[in-house]
Amino acid sequence: MTHARIGCSTAFFGSVLFGLWGCSPGAQARGAAGTGGTGGGPAPSAPITVRAGLVEERPVERRVEISGSLASPEDATIAAEVEGKILGCRVDLGDRVGAGQVLARVASDEYRLRMEQADALAKQAEANLVRTGKLARTQMVAEKDLDDAKFAAQQLRAAADLARKKYADTELRAPFSGAIARRLVSTGEYVKVGQPLFQVVALDPLKLTGEVPERYLADVKVGDPLEAYVDAFPNETFVGKLSRMSPTVNPQSRAFSIEARFAAGSRKGVRLKPGVFARAVLRLGRAENALAVPQAAVATFAGVSRIFVLEGGTAHEHPVEIGARLADDHVVVRGQGLAVGQRVAVAGVARLAEGVPVSILEGGR
Repeated sequence: MTHARIGCSTAFFGSVLFGLWGCSPGAQARGAAGTGGTGGGPAPSAPITVRAGLVEERPVERRVEISGSLASPEDATIAAEVEGKILGCRVDLGDRVGAGQVLARVASDEYRLRMEQADALAKQAEANLVRTGKLARTQMVAEKDLDDAKFAAQQLRAAADLARKKYADTELRAPFSGAIARRLVSTGEYVKVGQPLFQVVALDPLKLTGEVPERYLADVKVGDPLEAYVDAFPNETFVGKLSRMSPTVNPQSRAFSIEARFAAGSRKGVRLKPGVFARAVLRLGRAENALAVPQAAVATFAGVSRIFVLEGGTAHEHPVEIGARLADDHVVVRGQGLAVGQRVAVAGVARLAEGVPVSILEGGR
């Protein structure tokens, strides 16, 4: 009885696997005929009916599309420079701040007393240096005593300057104008030196970085205008300028990095924010001829785009890189082996694979 159950399970899973294989797109593209005939050899697949379009040459504006997240040009984490209790936080999440504005204070009484003490010792050492200098001129003290007085005065001046700095560091200030992105401390909390307390980001302008193919190297320069579009404000166009260019080309991507700056506001008062996803267009002026196909001819799977060229009653697969989308439902494509006038499948594309026989529907090209 055990053997019988195993046999039944094996037959069941075998039939399931066979059914899955038969339903796969690759199996369908190779033809459903499989094997047949009296001799047991493979039977020819029935041609797949398709409609056809043409590979055309179109004048296309030379442009580069860049996408990515807008970022703040300045982003700083403000940390405690002295140890102590936070007496009060003056800002919170989202608050606008100016350069040098006080964000919070650390209890300063102890640091003030240390500063006053250091100042007093420094003044005493300066007075002693003056007296010792007068005595040295009348040879009443040795030259070494004068050197010791100079050293003591210098050392205590440095100690006073350090104490004054520590006292000033009890006030945490914004390093530049922007807004509070994070507040990491509360009033009454005891903080250590180096503990992060606030994150401050600059809001205007914002920057966008991307890569430009090396073939455009001679056409791109700092100061070129860009137009940015964001999903949050679909009816707004944000105009910026190319602000920086990398001096080198990436040997892996064959592209060079650029950075563009965009004003966060517009004439309608819309304000962008760091982290917003944007698509930017860098226009390079004059048009160039490019190959274009109907958009329906392009099939994309797992990030790979392809078209099928129809030659001799057979479909031939061509991986392509998609460029600009044109107004008449055509797209610019780049790929090896493509030429003007070739016929491409524009219907039934999902059923095609390399080498599959095709029949062009009447009315198609």
